[in-house]
Amino acid sequence: MRAPASLPTCLRIHAMQMALPKRPLFIAPRATPQEDNNTELSAEEMIQQLLSNDPEAQQQVERVSDAARRVAELQMEQARLAQALSDAQGSDAASAKLRERRANESAKNMIAEAEAKAAELLLKAAELEAQSATVIRESAAAEAEKETERVETAKAGVAAAVGGAASSLPLIISSFSTSTTPLGALFSLGGAGASAFLFGLVYRYALRQDLNNSQLKGGVVAAFGLVRGIGQASQIILAALKNSTTVENGGDLIDTLGLAAAAMGESMLLFAFASVALEFAFQKEWVKPFKN
Repeated sequence: MRAPASLPTCLRIHAMQMALPKRPLFIAPRATPQEDNNTELSAEEMIQQLLSNDPEAQQQVERVSDAARRVAELQMEQARLAQALSDAQGSDAASAKLRERRANESAKNMIAEAEAKAAELLLKAAELEAQSATVIRESAAAEAEKETERVETAKAGVAAAVGGAASSLPLIISSFSTSTTPLGALFSLGGAGASAFLFGLVYRYALRQDLNNSQLKGGVVAAFGLVRGIGQASQIILAALKNSTTVENGGDLIDTLGLAAAAMGESMLLFAFASVALEFAFQKEWVKPFKN
């Protein structure tokens, strides 16, 4: 049998030499360079012939060839494993760096999002605080304005009461000298002042900023005058009807109607004077008109 052809020539020759039995060495004379190739080929042929005649040497050559092949395969496998290990280590290092970079980027993104949310919450808190301050300020301003309006309305009532009482005072004094008692005169003056005070409140709210509307002014004066005058006239007529003498004598009825008409005229005059007093207060800016 021949040595496996897959091995290099030097290994095959070495294996065949190792398999040959130990014999005395024969030193051949030096050959020329042209003869070296023929000598090498002849030696290989001679070794092949010797191996073919010695089965034991041939088995040894095969074992040596198998061992050399396994060594070569192991070396190749070792190189492959070393390369794979190097690639794996490089890949693991790159993967670790990539994971670390991604983790850092994720952490930075989370921090940025948290900071953005915190800033948004702070902004909303500031807006709510500003809105709350605005509401409180507006509420305080509205309350102050309401208080100012109450004061101005009270001033309007006082001005109207002074004007109305001043218009009723001569009539009360004239009636006091004839038939009215001091207490009755005082009640009449207080009633006139109270009616004029209420008239002043309504007059200011009715006119608001429309101070040149004469029809509205006259309407408010007429409404209050008619209501108060009709009430007083009704009392006078009912009191006269209860008196049997007045019912029997027709002339007394005419006097009663005249007194009722005078009471209505007095009421109209009362609120007319109250209106004049308010207009004077508006012109002097003692009382401010009601704001819309």
